Amino acid sequence: MLIHLESGSCACGVDLRDVDNVAFSADDRKRYTNAWDYPLKYRCPECDRDFGRVSALLQHVESEACDAHVGLRCLVTLCDVLEEEVRMMVWVPREERGRDGL
Repeated sequence: MLIHLESGSCACGVDLRDVDNVAFSADDRKRYTNAWDYPLKYRCPECDRDFGRVSALLQHVESEACDAHVGLRCLVTLCDVLEEEVRMMVWVPREERGRDGL
């Protein structure tokens, strides 16, 4: 689902910018993000490998590529925040969400 939303092809209007805004607004963001303007915005909190999209980070963690796991508190929080915020975005048109998408 996250890859679909990041692609910008979802009829609901949620896109990569929205997903990034949500990920960068979570409390534990410093554990899994780099700088906003850095092309590889996301970082594995376990092995420090960088990723361009949050979906790639989560795929990495779900695989056996390193010792990280989705049960890491910061990633559980990220997944919870993404689920909650994206669910709200689906029901609220972009123009009503404000300039930043939230």
